Amino acid sequence: MKLMKRVCMIFLALVMMCFCGGWSATGNVELKHSGKSRLELKVESTLLETEFKAALQEKIDLYNLLSGDDDMWIVRDVEKIDGGYQVEIKTRLLTAIKGVGTCRANRFSEFVREGSLNRKSLEDWEKGNLYTTVSVAVDGMSGMVEIERGPKKNGIYVKPKTVDGKEISAAELIAAGEKAGSNEEVLQFMFLNMENVRSLTLTLPGEIEYYAGEGVTLVDENTLELRPDTIKANVTRYEPTTGELIYEADREFSSAIGYVVFRQSLSPLEITAIVIGVTAVAVFVTCALIYFYKRGKQAQRKDAETGGKV
Repeated sequence: MKLMKRVCMIFLALVMMCFCGGWSATGNVELKHSGKSRLELKVESTLLETEFKAALQEKIDLYNLLSGDDDMWIVRDVEKIDGGYQVEIKTRLLTAIKGVGTCRANRFSEFVREGSLNRKSLEDWEKGNLYTTVSVAVDGMSGMVEIERGPKKNGIYVKPKTVDGKEISAAELIAAGEKAGSNEEVLQFMFLNMENVRSLTLTLPGEIEYYAGEGVTLVDENTLELRPDTIKANVTRYEPTTGELIYEADREFSSAIGYVVFRQSLSPLEITAIVIGVTAVAVFVTCALIYFYKRGKQAQRKDAETGGKV
C-alpha cells in the first residue's frame, strides 16, 4: 500500500508540474519497488530561464498551499535544453496531494469489495456516469469542479480492456478482482485541467493486466501512455480581486480519466531474501549430509576395529 500511495502522489505531482501557463510538456514517471522514483519533464517554452524558474516556483507554491504543506514537492534541477527546459523534481511520501483531481489506489481484491465506493465507480464509469465534485486549481485559484451525473453531456465511457485490447465488462473485471492475489494492485485516476500536457507515461513495477480510459494506451507490458481528452464540467470559484462567487457551466477541461490493474513483480529485496533463504537451506542440507556422512564413516571404522562386536 505504501508503494501505491507513492504512485498516486508521484502521478499527481507530475500532472501538476505541467499546469504552468506559457508552455506545454511531456513527462515520464518510473516507479521502483522501493517507492523511490525517477520523475522527469521535458518542457517546451520560449520564456527566459529566470522567467521560467519564477513561473515554475509560483505554481509549486500554489499547489503546496492547496496541499497543506510547503515541501510536498520541490524542484531538484532545471536545465536549459533545445526549445525549452528539462525539469527534475523531488517528491515527499504522502497519501495524496491536492489541486488537480483525484487518484485512488488499493489492492485489486479490496478495490472491488462488495459495497465499496471504488467498486461502484467502476460500474458507474462503464455507464458514462463520471459524477464527482473536487477541488481543482482553476485560473491560478482554487475552485470546485463538478462533473454532472450521466453520460448525456460528455459521452465518455470508461470500459476495461485486457492487454490484448479486448474490451470486457466491469462485471467481468470485478469478478477477476474478487479472485485476485495480494500482489495485484489498482490505480484509478481522474485528472482535470491538463491543457498544457501533451502526454504522460507511467512505468509500473509489474505487469499490466487490465487498463481503461479515453486516450489511455498500452505502450508495453508495464507502461501506459495518457493523452488528455476534453470533458465538460461546472466550476464554482471566487474572483480574488472582488471576492465575488463565480459560477461557470459547461466549461471545457483537458482531462485524463481511467485506471490500470497490474500484478506487482518481486522486488530486488524480495528476490535477495529468497536467494538468501534458498542458500541457507542448501548450506544446512549440505552440512547435514556431511555431518551424517562423517558419522557413518566413524561408525564403520568403529565396527572394523571391534570386529562388529558391541
